[in-house]
Amino acid sequence: MGLINFKANVEFPSGWDDHVRNARVKTSPFKVISCEDQKIFRSWTDHLKSYYILKCPFESRPIRELLIKKEEPRIIDHRGSYNGGFISSVVVLTKKKQATFKKGKQVRNKSKNGGNAAPAF
Repeated sequence: MGLINFKANVEFPSGWDDHVRNARVKTSPFKVISCEDQKIFRSWTDHLKSYYILKCPFESRPIRELLIKKEEPRIIDHRGSYNGGFISSVVVLTKKKQATFKKGKQVRNKSKNGGNAAPAF
């Protein structure tokens, strides 16, 4: 990103659109897509509600140790002191099951003699 001056004096977020667009002029200017009217950029909480629990399931102030395992990414183990056992808390919601469709009739390839044949690859 050597063409863009990140220390430019820009007062509004829409000013970055003009600054990036004008950063390259000789071959062709950059094509800038405005993200101001997209829902995901305006309301992070509404977007993330479907993925995470809204309220922390444990008190965060007395925590001394956190343990997050690669094998169990939904669960955070924590404890309030350096001695003692860990307490497990679920932080990420479970994924909803995908809708499954009923299988219809299977189409079979018929060979020249009238029997069923496997498809040729």
